[in-house]
Amino acid sequence: MAEYCRANCGKTAYEVDWWFLENYVYRALMNWVDYFQTSLDPFQSHKRQSIEIGIKQLRQSNVHVDGKDYDSFYFHLLGCLWGNRADLSISAGKVGGHNLETDAHSLLVDDSKQVYQKLLQLQTPQFEGGSSSVVTIILDNCGTELLYDLIFVEYLLRTFPKISICLHCKSHPVFVSDALKVDVMTHIDELKTIGKAGSLSEYCDSGRLSLSEHDFYT
Repeated sequence: MAEYCRANCGKTAYEVDWWFLENYVYRALMNWVDYFQTSLDPFQSHKRQSIEIGIKQLRQSNVHVDGKDYDSFYFHLLGCLWGNRADLSISAGKVGGHNLETDAHSLLVDDSKQVYQKLLQLQTPQFEGGSSSVVTIILDNCGTELLYDLIFVEYLLRTFPKISICLHCKSHPVFVSDALKVDVMTHIDELKTIGKAGSLSEYCDSGRLSLSEHDFYT
């Protein structure tokens, strides 16, 4: 970044790469609030608003799918996919829910059946006796998206007892809705208030659910 700054010193915002400009502004904001000394998340109010909207949507939903069949798996997987529509960065800070019934035929690529078959394979006898297989899920945004991610995680751990899951979080905020470790725990607590994904804390205690963070995602 320093080399790019030197090479483009004196240029206006319209003359530099947009990707660089966006990242530079958000990183400057982290410095302005002294985040790396105080851990003060300047986007906390936006995250709280997105959680409230997601929880309200879940409260109003009468759809409950619970089973080991492919359709149940696909239902929860689609929740993760369409939850990305609530990305606060994409929406310029405006939060909103999403429609789980969005037509799945609009997907360009759908490898869900292969994923489901792989999960079933991990439950077969030849995998007994060894350590559990770890499924890694990379988190992105707080709010509706993360709430549905966690519901899916709880469904996977409950349905496929021979797997464990590691959630990869951002190490610090970059854009508006980035999910940190502390945000994950906040979302888990909020889900408990409406009686959803209530076993996640137990899975954390048992080690089947773990959280990891790395600067790579920022």
